[in-house]
Amino acid sequence: MTESASIDGLLVYAADDTDFDSIFYGGKDVVWEHRNFGWNDAYNNTASDGQIGGIASMNFTGIAVLAFAALPANLSSFDSLSPPNVTVQLDSDTPTKVTVPVTTETPFFQAGPLNDGVPHSISIRIDEATEQYPFALDVIAYAVYQNTSKPASQATVPVDSNTATIIQGLLSSKDAAQESSGPPVGPIVGGVIGGTALIAIISLVVWYLFIRPRRRGGRAFFYAPAKISDILAGETADAKPDPYPLMHPTTQTSLSQVPSLAPTRQGTMVQSEASQDLESVSGYGYGHGMGKGESLSAAENAAHRRKAEEAGVLSVPRSATYHADSGIRFTDPSAAGPSAVPELADVPPTYSEK
Repeated sequence: MTESASIDGLLVYAADDTDFDSIFYGGKDVVWEHRNFGWNDAYNNTASDGQIGGIASMNFTGIAVLAFAALPANLSSFDSLSPPNVTVQLDSDTPTKVTVPVTTETPFFQAGPLNDGVPHSISIRIDEATEQYPFALDVIAYAVYQNTSKPASQATVPVDSNTATIIQGLLSSKDAAQESSGPPVGPIVGGVIGGTALIAIISLVVWYLFIRPRRRGGRAFFYAPAKISDILAGETADAKPDPYPLMHPTTQTSLSQVPSLAPTRQGTMVQSEASQDLESVSGYGYGHGMGKGESLSAAENAAHRRKAEEAGVLSVPRSATYHADSGIRFTDPSAAGPSAVPELADVPPTYSEK
C-alpha cells in the first residue's frame, strides 16, 4: 500500500514498486521481475526490473512527484559507467529522456508544483539497460496538502527524510523562482508582437485592395463591371430632330418692306434701271439664317449684270479711266512741279448701237 508522512503542512505518499494497486507494469513481450533481494539500500528492500521496452505507470493527485531507482548490490565500477536510460512523460507534456543516477538518494525524475486537485499520470519507458546494470524501479512518491482526502486503501507511515527534503526543496525553489520572476514577460512580449503583426497584415490588405488599384488608375475590388448603357440609362433622353424651317415665298413684296440700299452714283442709267428692276424681283421672303442686306446685295449684283449683258456693255472695251494721284510730275530729276495731267471727272457709261 502507499505510505505517507507529514512535512510542513504536506502529506507525502510513497508508492512502493510492489504496490500493484497503484503502479501498473506493462510493455510488449516484456517480463518484469519483482525481487526483494540483490539490491543496494532499496525502499522496503524491494525493486522491480524490466527489459528494454518495459513501461511502468501510475495515476495520482498531488502537487509534486518524484521517482527513484534501485541499484544492484554487486554493481562494479566498470558497469556503473553505462547506466540505464529511460523516457518519462508527465500527463500530456513532452516526454523527457533521462539517465538513471548512480545513487539511491537522488530521484531520476521530479516535477512540481502541479495543479492541486487535478488527476495526474506518470509513465516510465525503458530505452537502454544491461544485464549487469538493469533499470529497477524502487518507489514513486508524490505530495499533497494535509486537508486532501487520502484514499481508503492507503496507510500513513513515516517516509524517508531524504525524500521529504527533496520535495520541500522542489516546492520552495519553484515558489522562489515564481516570486522573483515578476510579471510574465513572455506573454507580454508575445502579445505586443502579435498585435503589431496583426496591424501590419490589416494595413497590407487595405493597401492592396483599396489604395493600390486607385494609384494605378483602376478601381477598388468592390466595383463591379457595368455597361455604359446601364450607367447612362437614367441620364440620357431621346433626341428629337429639330430641322431648320423651310423658306416659304411671300405673296406680296412692297417697296416699304425693302430696306434702304447703299448710296450709289447719281445720274447713271444702270443704277436707275437696277433700282426699277429691283422692284420686280421674285417675291420670296428672307429665310432664316440669311440677313436682308445680304439678300438685297446679291439681287442688286444680279440685276446690274443682267442689264449690262442686255446693253452689250460687257462686250465693248471700256474707255480709259484715270485714277487720282498727287498731281505732281517730275520732269527734271532736280526739279518738281505740277504736271499737265487733266483733272479727274465722272465718266458716264457709253453703249454701242447694237
